Amino acid sequence: MNNEIQGIEIRTSRTRRAFMVALIGGCVFVAMATLYSCYCAFSWHKYTFDYGVYANMLWNSAHGNPFIYFVDLSYLQLHLSFSLLLLAPLFRVIHHPFLLSVVQWVMLTLGSLALWHTA
Repeated sequence: MNNEIQGIEIRTSRTRRAFMVALIGGCVFVAMATLYSCYCAFSWHKYTFDYGVYANMLWNSAHGNPFIYFVDLSYLQLHLSFSLLLLAPLFRVIHHPFLLSVVQWVMLTLGSLALWHTA
């Protein structure tokens, strides 16, 4: 009987260690993914792709040329999304290229807080 109790204790301690290793590994993974996403969101590399076109179109829309990006191309040829003009006035107030990244992170944080409160 004493051997059975020791066997259960050994299995329990192994399970506890395995759980702690998995928990620490998960926390490290989440931290690394968060740092990488912050780097991607707040670096200049994203302006060479669709995000650059998107930010340029909103900037031009805020300054009198709705749905125009670069010089004479229409954003509506790429995406049919008229609701984007709701974000354009932000570029009239704050003249910064990372404005959309900050707005996206703020909305994500507020949505997470709302879900946390609801849960």
